[in-house]
Amino acid sequence: MSLLLAAACVGSGVLVARWLARSRMKAASALPADREVSFAPPPPRRDPLASFAFKLGDVVVRGGRDEAWLSGALVFSEDGPTQALFIAPEAGGDRAILARSQPSNAILWLEALPKGAVEVGSEPPGALEIEGTRFDRLRRLPLAVSHVGSGAPDVGERAIVGEYTSAVGDRLLVVVGAKATYAWRGVELGDGMYEVLGSSPPD
Repeated sequence: MSLLLAAACVGSGVLVARWLARSRMKAASALPADREVSFAPPPPRRDPLASFAFKLGDVVVRGGRDEAWLSGALVFSEDGPTQALFIAPEAGGDRAILARSQPSNAILWLEALPKGAVEVGSEPPGALEIEGTRFDRLRRLPLAVSHVGSGAPDVGERAIVGEYTSAVGDRLLVVVGAKATYAWRGVELGDGMYEVLGSSPPD
């Protein structure tokens, strides 16, 4: 009697195993095609300078003689990149160009001020005096910062960017970052007041 009972149990186990296997196969075949495992590569990383008229490696020429070879940049973003401060180290490490996302082609042609020339705290103030010239703030923008290329100063991942103008039209840019504060002084150049030699001249 025990042998018959054991055989019955074994037979029942085989039947249950077959039923489970069929159920799994049916469930797998019922899955929609879009549930299949995809091995597609991730989308390519977006170029942070795609919305600007300049690219790294371009040479910006002012007045036919002043040149700035763009090797690195600080890219300032809000919902997306809005401004880029390009650095030109071949000019002694002190030249920079502030560009805004297109369609604007106006730029600020800038020279770095010596460290300590602008004394600010955690905020760019409403007005600054540099070498006897008063600069009034045009705008204050808290922005995220990313670094591309080489030569751009390390200000941290976020900064407050203050733009200033004087009575005679000189411009001042102050970047107050979590790690350091930097300042540049220069002039604004409109479209047609400079040219670009390189891979991406402005329209």
